[in-house]
Amino acid sequence: NLRDDPEQQAIFYAGSGNKSRIESAAITEGYDFSKCGTLVDVAGGNGAFLSQILVSCEQVSGVLFDQQAAIEAAKSGRGGPLPRCEFVVGDFFKTVPAGGDTYVLKRILDDWFDDKVVQILKNCRKAMRNETRLLIIEPLMGPPNELTPGHFADMNFLVTFSGGRIRTEKEHSNLLRQTGFQLQKKVSTESDVSVLEAIAA
Repeated sequence: NLRDDPEQQAIFYAGSGNKSRIESAAITEGYDFSKCGTLVDVAGGNGAFLSQILVSCEQVSGVLFDQQAAIEAAKSGRGGPLPRCEFVVGDFFKTVPAGGDTYVLKRILDDWFDDKVVQILKNCRKAMRNETRLLIIEPLMGPPNELTPGHFADMNFLVTFSGGRIRTEKEHSNLLRQTGFQLQKKVSTESDVSVLEAIAA
């Protein structure tokens, strides 16, 4: 369990940060983050993705929220520069920092089964105002018998993880509806992830 092994946590966050840097450019080209105000990156690892946004959008400020090992890696600069950023240590199964204008869950929900996803989304909703946006950035499962990045990612999850899976847009929409959100739109990117934008229902 990563939560009980700081050394494995550090390795995991380093690998996640490297992957994040590779796809961050495609995401920021596909979605306009310039009007996100204060952006809370929930479980944002070493801050590689948030760094990409803050460096390219000077009008945006950030809150990086994750466990202690990730925050220490971010403060050391491992994920890149983080100007205008506040660092918060915590556990998204318990609470999420309040006060943001935009909340981001990047490659988080696919790690968990539906009951845990509902818990994460409910905690995000508690932290958010009615006008706040939630961005879910994930691979999406495509139609049956059609090879998509989501299918390959889902097979990888079946082999390497004991929980979680890749979901369709409709499945995400249903989970959002259960937790007080409404899916507004989907933005495709030149990577294997899409951006789902949701608001309070």
